[in-house]
Amino acid sequence: RAGAPDACRAGGQARRSIRRRAATTIAMEQALLDFKANLRHAVEEAEAAIDAKKGEFMDVVRRVQQGREAVAQEELELEQERAELERQQEELRVQQEEVSRLREEIDGRGFFGCCARPQADKRLELPPPDVVLHDAYDDQDLGR
Repeated sequence: RAGAPDACRAGGQARRSIRRRAATTIAMEQALLDFKANLRHAVEEAEAAIDAKKGEFMDVVRRVQQGREAVAQEELELEQERAELERQQEELRVQQEEVSRLREEIDGRGFFGCCARPQADKRLELPPPDVVLHDAYDDQDLGR
């Protein structure tokens, strides 16, 4: 029975070795579980950050779209104002032409020319040749 203590020793060592391996396996499994949990947590945080950035991006896109719409509306209003200004300028041009025409009509009538009736045509009318004209001074000169 001399080999029995060696067998007991070998059996005890084998059990300790198995226990150490089991403890190591359990520790490795626990480390793997911790790693998986940490990885899941990191993925969740990354997804949350991506979702937040996506929301920010969508807000930026919405604001840009609103800005484009506002610019388009302002361009439309500006074009309408330009058309109105051109219409008013044409109306002013017509009024200025009318003022110039009226000024030409009343030119030479003096300060109160705008209030007076138009002057008669000042053409010199000559009497027919068979009519003799004379006035009171002509009679005095002739001694009559």
